[in-house]
Amino acid sequence: MAKANRETLKGYFSNGKMPTGSQFGDLVDSMLNIVDDGMNRTEGNGLQLSPLEENSPVLEFYSGILDDKPLWEIRVDRKREALELSIGGDDIPLLTLFPDRKISLNGDVEVSGTVSAAGFLGNYRCGEVLADGKWYDVTDEDEANPSGCRAYRIVAGCGRKGKGKYALTEATAIQCYGEHRKVYYRQSWFGMHFNRLKFRWHQEGKAWRLQMRSRCNYGKEAVIRFRITELWQDYYMGE
Repeated sequence: MAKANRETLKGYFSNGKMPTGSQFGDLVDSMLNIVDDGMNRTEGNGLQLSPLEENSPVLEFYSGILDDKPLWEIRVDRKREALELSIGGDDIPLLTLFPDRKISLNGDVEVSGTVSAAGFLGNYRCGEVLADGKWYDVTDEDEANPSGCRAYRIVAGCGRKGKGKYALTEATAIQCYGEHRKVYYRQSWFGMHFNRLKFRWHQEGKAWRLQMRSRCNYGKEAVIRFRITELWQDYYMGE
């Protein structure tokens, strides 16, 4: 049974006609069904929509109704209870809204105005390494290729409650193909001078990676937590 337009349906039920079972089926298939079509509208509520299948779009937007591919899609992630906005046919959502008020964006953001925020967290790299006085990589440039020109802003901290050892560091690290490698610090610490943190550029193959360590061993299971913001992305200056 197929969906039919209004003129066709009117023809089935015009004066003197006896509609067939198939034509009645066309009438039913041409109407919205709350359960089958995942759509409802009740008094006091807005338009209610739900996906027909797991991970299927709730809404699709087309440039023309006869186009094969949508320009935009809106989906509901049932597991995360999240609302996703995607470019048509793209598996990675451009915008995701979560019930806990978190908003996730995958793409560049341009703002023609003022940005006001309670805080800023770098997300180019984030994690933790042991605060045992040994050097650890905190960036992962491919050692098979020159890393070009890099610039990072790092915020890192570590401490042991009740042990009198704390350190907090903000640093900017820059280098051009391994030449004139610089790290500029702003540091605060509690306790001994050696409780501070340190960064350096270290060569791995053809690449230069940023490394970090504590100047002393903070003790068992103590870690340095860090967040890195990338300040420059044209690594090879337009090559």
